[in-house]
Amino acid sequence: MLIKPIEDYPDSQIPERSDASEDLIEDIRQASAVVPVGVGNLANIQSMANSTVVPIMVEWEDTAFAEYSKVRDWQLQHSRTDDALWVRFTEITIKLAMIEAIARDPISPIVTFEVFKMANDLARWSFNYTADLIAKEVAENEIEASHKRILNIIRKAGEEGMSTTQIAKTCQGMKARDRNEILQTLIESGDILEETVKVGGAGRDRRVYRVRVR
Repeated sequence: MLIKPIEDYPDSQIPERSDASEDLIEDIRQASAVVPVGVGNLANIQSMANSTVVPIMVEWEDTAFAEYSKVRDWQLQHSRTDDALWVRFTEITIKLAMIEAIARDPISPIVTFEVFKMANDLARWSFNYTADLIAKEVAENEIEASHKRILNIIRKAGEEGMSTTQIAKTCQGMKARDRNEILQTLIESGDILEETVKVGGAGRDRRVYRVRVR
């Protein structure tokens, strides 16, 4: 039984600054203490278990945190529309921002507005690219896969489009009835446009299909 929660997500807050506990430091030290003996690029390298561990805080500028709050609110709105792809968007953006901040200044890393904006742009580009691939290539069943196959074939033809004959040659393993039904479905759903091209002389008119630009 599912019950809609009454409470909402908490507002973004800057966590209180606190030193890393000795238990956490010891866990990190032990986790990286396994070093291969005599093999690999870590052979004979001093292990972290014998090194002094000094945690470094990654500071955030106020402008960077304000931008993070906006991005988090935007991501929550996407997540609430059952778009599961974007659930970890903010988390990935923060990780990218911290990596960039540490790369710029390993001693006193600071997440500036510029750093966070760069991380957000990179994460958004990657997520949009992934979403586009899912929409074009991923299918839940064979019928949907066939629809996307023909749609992608027409899409790759560009503005010139593809004629019925060209589509038939490209999809020779598909029955004519199934192919025509898919084309009709794509037309009715508004994914493609059908145009009749007049042919001079005694030749028959051609039907050309193009992807609808939305």
